[in-house]
Amino acid sequence: MAGVIYSIEKLSFPQIDSLDRDKTITIMAVSPLEEHGPHLPVGVDMFTAEFFARHTAELIIEKRPDCDVLMFPTLPLGTQVYKHIGSFYIKPGTLYDIVYNTGRSIARYGFVNIFVINTHGPPKQFVTIESACRKVSRQHKVRMVSLSGGLAVKFLKGEMYDQISRKLNRQFTDEEKYLLKHDFHAGWWETAMTQHLYPDLVDESYKDLKPCLQELMSKKVLAPNNDWPGYYGAPAKADTDFAKASIEVFTEHVTGLILRSIDGEDIADELTSPFYKYPFFRPFFKRNLMIGLAVVVFVVLVVLVLRA
Repeated sequence: MAGVIYSIEKLSFPQIDSLDRDKTITIMAVSPLEEHGPHLPVGVDMFTAEFFARHTAELIIEKRPDCDVLMFPTLPLGTQVYKHIGSFYIKPGTLYDIVYNTGRSIARYGFVNIFVINTHGPPKQFVTIESACRKVSRQHKVRMVSLSGGLAVKFLKGEMYDQISRKLNRQFTDEEKYLLKHDFHAGWWETAMTQHLYPDLVDESYKDLKPCLQELMSKKVLAPNNDWPGYYGAPAKADTDFAKASIEVFTEHVTGLILRSIDGEDIADELTSPFYKYPFFRPFFKRNLMIGLAVVVFVVLVVLVLRA
């Protein structure tokens, strides 16, 4: 039956096997439990990823009623989390293995369109998931794509502000653009999203929280706070209109990219985060570096022995 969103855990294996492999889009949400300030629950990233996965599935069915969507249970996993009560960390290599092996299983069952949505923003999270997707795609000749890295960076760089402004019917001020540029953890956007999705889980104290700002890569503190309050951004700016406008913009981008992909276009490079090109963000960088150094030392020792 076309035009249906299925939860894979609710299907029997004959039901899964009956799905049209070329017209079934598999969507997987991957995001951890992590502290999100004094005003938000630790499930913010997981809730947001689940929402975008489901909302994207609904839009795909709307635009391609001849397709089905197969939803995979959310993987509440993340690396490079804040070391704080409520955060649950796994090693990049472990995250890679889980995403890779899950994607490989889906691909081995014959499904060729696999998309991963992640709303946890550190570079290692993006790169680890992208690395796993690329390996599954290469080995099994399928399209497994991480949808989040490139789009998240575009948002932080301000490339989506105009689109969101049009949805809001107002322009962002220079101050607001500055705040959004440094809004990457439990700040304006995530507080607004949680207000929209789970308003009862947002503590009203967010209205009195002052901006706490830091450069994402250099970690330079821009708006100092003697005791880190568990967030970076401006939570007090949050409102549900902003959340709704950003949802429209993000899902328009994501849905359009998925449709292009299932039509045969290669979108992986377009969606890859800029961090992917740096080897030290790769999941096995330290291990590979140590192996490389060991090989060099071994070769040097062999050469010295032979010359002796």
